[in-house]
Amino acid sequence: MTSDSAALSASEECPVAGYVLLSPIDEGAFSKVVLARHLVTGTEVAIKIINRLDSNEIFQEVTCLKMLNHPNIVKLFQVINTKNQTLIFMENVTRGHLLNCLWNNGPLAEEDARAKFRQMMSAVQDCHHKGITHWDLKLENILLDEKNNIKVADFGFSTKFSNKKLKTFCGTVSYMAPEILRLEPYDTRKIDAWSLGVILYAMVMGKLPFESTKSEE
Repeated sequence: MTSDSAALSASEECPVAGYVLLSPIDEGAFSKVVLARHLVTGTEVAIKIINRLDSNEIFQEVTCLKMLNHPNIVKLFQVINTKNQTLIFMENVTRGHLLNCLWNNGPLAEEDARAKFRQMMSAVQDCHHKGITHWDLKLENILLDEKNNIKVADFGFSTKFSNKKLKTFCGTVSYMAPEILRLEPYDTRKIDAWSLGVILYAMVMGKLPFESTKSEE
């Protein structure tokens, strides 16, 4: 395999840093997540393959994940930069995200929702304790492992916070706090707290409290 890696895809059985790529997990506009297996140990990981280089989002995501070590946050193992891509090797979380869980099974029982919410709170509190805000907490970024435990994922919008309030329009509209939508200064930690409240509502009710995808509404 060349250092270019431009053609790297899940359809190829090509070794990357001792791993063989198996199958796609997810795909977005600028990245995809692929299941891979270590050629020697057989350990399976998720590799996030990002096509944009020198991106501040990549730097922020990797920087924040390196600082975090919590049982309810997806673990970072390794980062490789090639000529055209960045490969982020992470823990493979096998049961998908919470949105699919609600789609397939409906609302969670109150006891189950409470237990999962405690795990989310613990993970986010650990982030905040280390000066990090997630900034895009939503059902799709809450994964479930084989024991049905929570794993907070996708730190692409994450940032180190300060005492200075921000006015950046960031996140997913259905999970955004009112102050973001009103373009008012806000504390990023409170933005995470609002998003967690939206997720809790969705777990119990089986739907989002605010369904619009337009910020004006």
